Amino acid sequence: MTGTANNNNFQKVLILSIGQILEKAIVFFFKPYLSRTLNIQDYGSYSQVLFVGDFLLIFFTLGITQTFYVFLAKDNTSKKEIVSAFLLIGLVSGLLSVACNLFLTFTLSDIFNNPQLRNILWIYCCYPLFTILNLILQLLLLFNNKSRKLVMINVLVNLFKVICVVIVTQLSQNTLPKIIFIVGFAAPLCTLLLYGRQLSYSVFKIKTSYSLVKSILKDTLPVGLTIVMGGAYFYANGFVVNAVLGIEKYAVFVNGIIDIPFISTLYATIATITLTNYTTLIKEKNFIEVIKLKRYTIAQTASLVYPIALVLLFFSHELITTYLSNKYIASVPVFMVYTSILFLRVTDYNDVLITMGKQSLLVKYYIVFFLTIFFNSWLFTKFFGIIGSAFAVTASSYLIYFFLLRSMASLLKASVSEIINWRSIIYTILISLIVIIPGILIGHFFALRVWSKLIMIPFILIIIYVSLVKSKFISLTMYKPILDKIPFGKNIETILS
Repeated sequence: MTGTANNNNFQKVLILSIGQILEKAIVFFFKPYLSRTLNIQDYGSYSQVLFVGDFLLIFFTLGITQTFYVFLAKDNTSKKEIVSAFLLIGLVSGLLSVACNLFLTFTLSDIFNNPQLRNILWIYCCYPLFTILNLILQLLLLFNNKSRKLVMINVLVNLFKVICVVIVTQLSQNTLPKIIFIVGFAAPLCTLLLYGRQLSYSVFKIKTSYSLVKSILKDTLPVGLTIVMGGAYFYANGFVVNAVLGIEKYAVFVNGIIDIPFISTLYATIATITLTNYTTLIKEKNFIEVIKLKRYTIAQTASLVYPIALVLLFFSHELITTYLSNKYIASVPVFMVYTSILFLRVTDYNDVLITMGKQSLLVKYYIVFFLTIFFNSWLFTKFFGIIGSAFAVTASSYLIYFFLLRSMASLLKASVSEIINWRSIIYTILISLIVIIPGILIGHFFALRVWSKLIMIPFILIIIYVSLVKSKFISLTMYKPILDKIPFGKNIETILS
């Protein structure tokens, strides 16, 4: 399906991604400031608090964000009732997360051997509650085609958060509790209030029916369980590193696991946008179009992601030491191992199985996967330290995604080769290596400084992407809405066409 429908989907992806990239870029550049400002012990405590809060968020989100968009697309129920039902579910699950967080303050500090954690974790307890409600309101704005408003609010709040943290670190001595308060309470609450002013729906005007809530929960709970199990491997791994190696090693480990804003946003946005397409096509049992859509999205995403992943691998030492300082040079091997997961981030491996009602199969896969990763992580961490932990996560990810891909192909009555365009992927890798390796050799031969090598990266990526566009492995039409709105965009389009 390389026609209008696919191009429209990718245009939506690009428009939504730009705003989310701006928002995440603020957080991305906020991380090195904290890692340089805080000592390793405090940064480890900060990372542990985020670890607990993010796990609770995944656990209590219950698959809400994955089903919200589909429910709103239905015509048989009032949109206001649906929004109210999701807000009610989000409010209750968020309050449960607060209670769970308060309980964990008395146990995790002993398990992680960090007495400071007990005193500061409670400050972060409302983070999952506010964030769950924010997620619902964000999706509603997207549904109502108010993405600009959403982007503006999120970018402004993140700037507010960064500015407040910078002021606190410059003026205060005991900064960690104040930073956690700003990041986990003040900023998400501010976002929630700003969304509330923009929407006609309010948490205080919830009006829905029990039957609708029950119907939503019937769909969200199985999806939520698969998401929890699917994400649990990372948290199982983090739990092992915390318990076995301690707070300082965890700080080094977590700084090696860097989420690049562009890649993570593109991956998540594609999953959201294509979900309704798969729902419609599978309902019509149009498996041929599902296969075409999967093949197209995987090929296009890989052509965007793989060059960046290869650049990150080859320039990992320069990037990490510049980004986080030499204080975290031990994070470089972790970063290299973990970055290889990016080669998998070209599609959502759950969407088709969930849409076809195969949640029970997903649950079985993820339970086995979780138990395997927990054992492997403990074993590899004991013998090989943080590198072993990174390898356990990466190897397990490849294993589970292989089984999911094979199951998806089987349900669609297709082979893996029909879903994955190997020619496009191999060409993307080859052209990337042909451009990157000479750059590496030039840097080594002339003994270039770190900044000189980093300056090479944009030029390397430009050459790679121009080659991919000229070779028709990247469809230029998907960029047209962006090129039409930026200075010299049409000229760029003419040159590349």
